[in-house]
Amino acid sequence: MLNKLKKQLHQIPVSGIRAFNEEAAAVPDCISLTLGEPAFDTPKDIKKALKQALDHNHTHYAAAMGDLDLRRKIAVYEWKNHHLLYDADEIMVCAGAADALSTALAALIDPGDEIIVPTPAYPQYEAIIKLEGGRFIPLNTQDHEFQISREELEHVFSDKTKAILLNSPNNPSGCIYDQASLTLIHDFVKDKQIFVLCDDVYDRLVYDDSYNSFMQFQDLRSQLLAVKSFSKPYAMTGWRLGYLLADKKILAEIMKIHQYRFSCVNTFVQKAGIKALEIDPTEMLTVYKKHRDLAVGRLREMGLPINQPAGAFYVFPNIEEFGMDSVSFCKRMLHEARVACVPGSYFHAEGYIRISTCGSTRQLIEGLNRIEAFIYELRKSDRQL
Repeated sequence: MLNKLKKQLHQIPVSGIRAFNEEAAAVPDCISLTLGEPAFDTPKDIKKALKQALDHNHTHYAAAMGDLDLRRKIAVYEWKNHHLLYDADEIMVCAGAADALSTALAALIDPGDEIIVPTPAYPQYEAIIKLEGGRFIPLNTQDHEFQISREELEHVFSDKTKAILLNSPNNPSGCIYDQASLTLIHDFVKDKQIFVLCDDVYDRLVYDDSYNSFMQFQDLRSQLLAVKSFSKPYAMTGWRLGYLLADKKILAEIMKIHQYRFSCVNTFVQKAGIKALEIDPTEMLTVYKKHRDLAVGRLREMGLPINQPAGAFYVFPNIEEFGMDSVSFCKRMLHEARVACVPGSYFHAEGYIRISTCGSTRQLIEGLNRIEAFIYELRKSDRQL
């Protein structure tokens, strides 16, 4: 009966990141630097708000759009922090960013539509696009310092292009699109009937003042959608809480899908989300920045080419000098040095590896020590050939 399942399923591999993490779990004494899972506990005030919500019996269905108090709080938060003016009826609460992303793409894609995605890119994008019957169209940025090239953009654009999906700060590179890249995209799409979907889940985890989201271009409001998440800035990865911003008329159509696919997000989790928006993530951000500086410094001492990330909590060094593909490199490092990282090929960026820096400081230092020892042995063996 397998041949009776949805045809697109045969195009979708098992998540390489999860598979690699499971393989690492079977290696004794392995240091895993694979997942974007913060070492921090969820702040106490957020957990307290959840307990209070349960005590007040907030355990029944919520509105399909999401708890009204939470949506109003998000509206204030977005204006205060990002100068985005979206009313409560232009905000849809979702079960994490993945739900927001998949629902948005389901609303955008007709069979055969093309979605342009700058690479390197989070693997989930390609999977969701294909499951909806669309075509994932990679847009190379690694040859342009992880910025957008007009020549590359014009090359991949076609009359089947439905949307451009932007992730900044980027997973896996940690780079942010500079104002020149954002303006280039704005000028390219402003006279075209295509959407720009902004995956802004790391927008609170930036390390300098140069960050701007494409959402700044409100002259394109009817073409804009933004995915946001509570997972990363508040260490709430297991809570599954996020939201989608879009113009009222667009969101009303998207809601037709969400109400049937998901019904509603846990009511008590939404109540805790109200408290989360009052939490200042600066303490976590300070630690992530120290980890970034530590990792970049150590990797450069090892002689690995690397761009300094401006956001998120990953580093993305180049390993092309070793003459092997990224999967082979990571598998050897896993079993010989007992440290796990993610192959760049999973992100459409062969020749790189992704190292997560959001774990504990002790774990990161030990992981980097093992990477250094592994690289030393590789170079030593190359010299002996």
